[in-house]
Amino acid sequence: MRVLLISENRCRENLVPWPIGPACVATAARAAGHAVEGLDLMFSEDAAADVASAIDRFAPDCVGLSVRNIDNQDMTDNRFFMPAVRRIVEVVRSSTGAQRA
Repeated sequence: MRVLLISENRCRENLVPWPIGPACVATAARAAGHAVEGLDLMFSEDAAADVASAIDRFAPDCVGLSVRNIDNQDMTDNRFFMPAVRRIVEVVRSSTGAQRA
């Protein structure tokens, strides 16, 4: 199986974290014999286009999406990230035949 793991987090306000969760899943999937590719969107200028490009290039059978935070955790200037996550999900669904699990 071809597995694409996407780290959607793009919040750089407090720190820029490594995508540890997707890395752990990638390690387990590779150990189980699957072909795995990762996509870290942290510094992406056009996340939807980058996701579509990765799907087109890799042709995954399965796509995993890691979401670190749903907001920026700033009470004085709160920003909700889920609309951007939803856009990534829409691109995945429209670009693959992968089924929901």
